[in-house]
Amino acid sequence: MNSIRIPFLIAGLLATAAVAAQADAEAPQKLADYSCWQLLTEPEETQGAAEVFYLGYALGRAGTELAGEAAYKQAVADVLKRCQSEPDTKVLDAFAGAIKPR
Repeated sequence: MNSIRIPFLIAGLLATAAVAAQADAEAPQKLADYSCWQLLTEPEETQGAAEVFYLGYALGRAGTELAGEAAYKQAVADVLKRCQSEPDTKVLDAFAGAIKPR
């Protein structure tokens, strides 16, 4: 399981840096206010970083982890599907729903 955590940790750190750099250029925004519409309209080069960041944040907030790379990919796919159908949903709510035990 550690071999899966390291790439996501690195990606999370990179995502944090990208989000921090973007936050300096834009008005401050609370993490909880980030909407699905905002995620879906992110430039391609930053959308993936935002997905990884919010997934890691949601997992940490829930005090849980996912079993394997396929579970991570499925959680992101579930969030993107929900976001496309409900663009006003908050991204953290979408991720919280995607990581609940099934």
